[in-house]
Amino acid sequence: MLYDRDDGLSGWVVWPLSEYVARHSLDSPKRALTALHAMTQRFSAEWAVRPFIEHHPELTFKTLARWTRDPSEYVRRSVANHLNDIAKDHPGTIADWLERHLPEAPARCCATPAAH
Repeated sequence: MLYDRDDGLSGWVVWPLSEYVARHSLDSPKRALTALHAMTQRFSAEWAVRPFIEHHPELTFKTLARWTRDPSEYVRRSVANHLNDIAKDHPGTIADWLERHLPEAPARCCATPAAH
């Protein structure tokens, strides 16, 4: 379910909320990931997902796979930020991943913005 980013909090103010979830909800990963999904509709939360990847990898990766079909701008930015971070230490890994997955990506994800 997508949330209207104009309905309530959005932007940088969401960061401390997602940080709280990351620090205090590892014992409730399903509930925490649901909360992070709602937050990532309003602001990027890639750093908050990382502890769940470490402690609950199977559940988290299944959840993230569902999120990849989410058209949210913040989700796309989170994915791009993760890829950028990984590429700093493992550029070959990202190049291989892009080669495998980029052909499957919808055209709109890779289009360059129109000039103004």
